[in-house]
Amino acid sequence: MKNFLYRYFFRFTILGGLFLSINAQEQSDFFTPAPQFTSESHVVYASFFHWYTTNLGQLSGPWRPLEGRESWTGATTFWKSQIKQVMCANIDILLVHLIPAFEKQRMNFFSALYELRQEGYNVPKIAPFLDPLITWNGQTKVDLNTEAGKDTLANQYIRFFNQYFKTNSDEYATQYLAQFDNRIILDIWHPHLNLDNISFFTRSDLESRIQAEFAKDYQVFNNGIYMISTAYSPEIFVFTDERIAQFEVHSYFEPVTYNSIKTVQVKPGYWDQNVRNPGYFMARNGGRYYRNSWAKVDQTYNRVYIESWNEYDEGSGIYAGDPGEPFLIFPNTNDDQWSVFDDPMEYIKTTANYASAFNDYQDYDSKILWHDIPDKMNNGETINAQILIRNEGNVPWNSSNGIKFEFSAIQNANQWESKVYEIDDSKHEIEFYGGVFRGRPIMFNVEFQAPTKNGNYLFNWFLKRDGGNAFGDTLKLEINVHNIFQLYQNYPNPFNSVTKIKYSIKNDSFVILSIYDLQGHLVKTLVRQNQSQGNYEVQWDGENISGSKMPSGIYIYKLNVLIQETKIVKTQKMILMK
Repeated sequence: MKNFLYRYFFRFTILGGLFLSINAQEQSDFFTPAPQFTSESHVVYASFFHWYTTNLGQLSGPWRPLEGRESWTGATTFWKSQIKQVMCANIDILLVHLIPAFEKQRMNFFSALYELRQEGYNVPKIAPFLDPLITWNGQTKVDLNTEAGKDTLANQYIRFFNQYFKTNSDEYATQYLAQFDNRIILDIWHPHLNLDNISFFTRSDLESRIQAEFAKDYQVFNNGIYMISTAYSPEIFVFTDERIAQFEVHSYFEPVTYNSIKTVQVKPGYWDQNVRNPGYFMARNGGRYYRNSWAKVDQTYNRVYIESWNEYDEGSGIYAGDPGEPFLIFPNTNDDQWSVFDDPMEYIKTTANYASAFNDYQDYDSKILWHDIPDKMNNGETINAQILIRNEGNVPWNSSNGIKFEFSAIQNANQWESKVYEIDDSKHEIEFYGGVFRGRPIMFNVEFQAPTKNGNYLFNWFLKRDGGNAFGDTLKLEINVHNIFQLYQNYPNPFNSVTKIKYSIKNDSFVILSIYDLQGHLVKTLVRQNQSQGNYEVQWDGENISGSKMPSGIYIYKLNVLIQETKIVKTQKMILMK
């Protein structure tokens, strides 16, 4: 996606063997707002861990990642691939473990979220998942009947948000923090472990400390918190809003109701006998038990909690896994099967399919993020533009699903032109993910020629399914077509050393006339100034470019005209022969 981030006024591309120009607006990022959930929303959670480097952290899981455990580097690029897998599974919220170690890896994860959002992705929302057992392991219990103890607990969540905002500094950053009813979600596992006097800790104790840190800069922290805790902990905070069965029961399907919120844990399996003796074993059976659990979920539940995305040593992850033989450490002698279909994406696909039937998203939806189509065109001008569109629905886009991008142009209620653009399944990582998944953007290259007759034309771009109607956003643009300027063929052409370039402009304009090679590298700018309407002629000498001679070959000369903040471009080819 980085190649979609235009930091330059113009760039060139080769399409269909022809060298064509793109009239690109300056665009360096595609950050977008994100709608929030209500307490009534149907939401899919997954626990998410970041304690990984190539050779540190959890290393002994029975199910190796498809790309090998050594590839789990904890670097930003690694997390980006993991986040894409999460998105492909239609998971809405990640409960991110707040271990007081592997801080760099957590920061890298936050950076990965930022970079993907910058590229136009609508990434899953995140919430901090505090684990008292690991956080204060071997330490004196935190006394929540003291100000110091209350500070100690609140500071764990504050640390999480400070790290997030350090890497996510854009205007929409808070909207990707998980919320219910505009209240920031916090998660805590088994508060009774390493915390004392839990009943003395109030909602105000926690909210006031978080607000003091963030409310001045981020309005959402003034709205309070939404507290999630474990289902079977013998003692929880009195202000707990929701309980989930989270790392506390060996069950493929575990429903819980609290405060009228119905949640259910679905679990693919569990196998910790590489790290614990005797440990515990819950077979995956090729994914059958996981599918059976999801099949019991209906919309009477508010949340589905998946245990887990990537708890590795306990063997409960649903990441893309090696479907071969499991990794065993003696005396672990059990046997199991990752996928009955020998599919690395077994659990991602199952999650995506059943989440689609459970969540509140439409199957087919889209959002247009950006385009570089001008609102004025020269008579007969052909342009190649780009339109960035994000999948906002559950169903992935690919050619086999019959998803197409269509274009139509209308003048005076009469259709003038239409065209269909297919999705190229060899691109956009479709071969791995199976399609352009929910939350992922895709850039469409569109080519069209303005009519030769002056007038205002209504142009429409929209997505459509085979045999179905258009869905999602429709880009509607009225383009004024008239004789703005002319760029003529250079003379002589081909030429030896010197040629003349003529052009005419109909309005006072800012004009840039430049020469490029076929790789899109700027060779020389011949004109860069305001000019009055009229006819112009410029000479180019290919023998004298900064003291060097240009080699024979094809060159492009490009006329950029800026009229009242509208940028219009025309190009021609010329041949230098010696």
